[in-house]
Amino acid sequence: MNSTHGEELTVGIKETDGTSPVLLSFIWFGMFLLAIAVSLAGQTMLSYQPYALSEFNPHSMISVIGTIQYILYAIVRPALARAANIWGQLEAFSLSIAAILLGFAIDAASQNIGGLAAGQILYTIGQVGIQFLQQLLVADITTLENRSILGSLILSPTIFTSWIAAPIVSTMAPTRWRWGYGMWAIIFPIISLPLLFSLWRQKKYTRILESKDTHRKSESISALWSQLDVAGLVILTASLTFVLLPMTLSTSIFRSWSSPRKIAMITVGGCCFIAFLIYELYVPTRPLILLKLAKNRTIAAGCILQFVLYLSFYIWAPYFYSFIVIVNNLSSKAATNITAAQTVAIAVIGLLAAFLVRLTTPCKWVIMLGMVSKLVGAGLMLRYSNTTASTIQILFGQLVSGAGTGMISIIAQTAVQAVTPRQDVASVTTLYEVCGAIGGAVGNAISGIVWTSLLLSRLRANLPATAQSAAVEIQNSFLVASSYLPGSSERIAIDKSYTEVMHVLLIVALAVLSVPFFAMFSMENIKLKEIDMEQE
Repeated sequence: MNSTHGEELTVGIKETDGTSPVLLSFIWFGMFLLAIAVSLAGQTMLSYQPYALSEFNPHSMISVIGTIQYILYAIVRPALARAANIWGQLEAFSLSIAAILLGFAIDAASQNIGGLAAGQILYTIGQVGIQFLQQLLVADITTLENRSILGSLILSPTIFTSWIAAPIVSTMAPTRWRWGYGMWAIIFPIISLPLLFSLWRQKKYTRILESKDTHRKSESISALWSQLDVAGLVILTASLTFVLLPMTLSTSIFRSWSSPRKIAMITVGGCCFIAFLIYELYVPTRPLILLKLAKNRTIAAGCILQFVLYLSFYIWAPYFYSFIVIVNNLSSKAATNITAAQTVAIAVIGLLAAFLVRLTTPCKWVIMLGMVSKLVGAGLMLRYSNTTASTIQILFGQLVSGAGTGMISIIAQTAVQAVTPRQDVASVTTLYEVCGAIGGAVGNAISGIVWTSLLLSRLRANLPATAQSAAVEIQNSFLVASSYLPGSSERIAIDKSYTEVMHVLLIVALAVLSVPFFAMFSMENIKLKEIDMEQE
């Protein structure tokens, strides 16, 4: 396939092109080992967060931290992709691993909400960096025909780590969550050594390090500034922060729109986002995000799908763990297993879908089947989000929804990469993942607006007169909410309030999922094997 941009191959591609099969095997081993650690750490930390926030009181801040995390997801991906292109994969992975280690340590030592948030920010930078760089590395060292399978394999550790996470959480929650964070600060340096050593050997083997170092010394600060597109990164950060955080931090929908300060911030953010689009299209010689790629209908459709997938999921997901612990009276172990079920389904069905695509099944039809599964799963979750639902019914909704995501996410990413020149694969992967990150940030913001504005009003409407004074405390701590005995008048009112708010979130998520069907029909009917043969 001919280049559309005429850029030379990136440092990452040059490094992998010169790597021996034996060294590539060691890199795969290191990546898989690190993927296991990232998966297990992520699943346990997701369950610790409600306990940590409840100890500091603002349980409703879950969506605020989630919004910050996904703003970072959108920013870190293009920044690390550019760093990997300029300096190499070893340096980019090293930065990500250092950030995640600091995040674990700060979370473990946190004594207030500020410390916990700082740790979560660093953890997010490291986590998203590692996972995104793994996808870029997979793209560099695989053919299109095998890319979906090997990309799914990197996600496959969730199949077994999900069941390991639950016993760990039940041991650490609710009072030893700091140890839950801190243990990873000890484990991660050991786990990351095989990959870092393999990447170091790769650089030495291909002699990229010496040639790049010579070139880098001659570069000015202004040249590096231009290559990293720092201006674009700053404008994107400002736009997402000013638009999403004011809405999430609001205590009610009415106040969010009536406060002049919030209106001003959202307006500035909107202007910054428009400025970012114009700037990226016309100003930098090497844009942070190559927006021109979205002129291709398959790439545009893939990005819309990724945005909607993350948006719909994070509208309801931030408070789902708390919801099933309270409303369905589940233990931390059972709740962790249920919340992990969707990621297990994504990994298993994603791997099966990747094999289907490899056997000449067009990507488009697998993605369409995935969207139908997502809609059915969302409907099942809405149907079974109540006090009478059994664990099996709740689990079934999660599995069906996860199966849909598994058929869409990796397959759509591979389809987007298939219509892109090799030297632009990192850029188009960045665009695709940034769309998902922005969707996640918007979803968290919507979740926060609905939860913080509706839960308190529903508690005040449903709680008996003797418990009215505890409404704010119940909203701020799900540990306080769970302390009321099941069947008591207070607990019945709490369960009803949680259910009413979760129904609103799920209805919004279901409505959002119906939007991208038009995008799927505009995708090309791609067969990966045929494209691989053309490129040879």
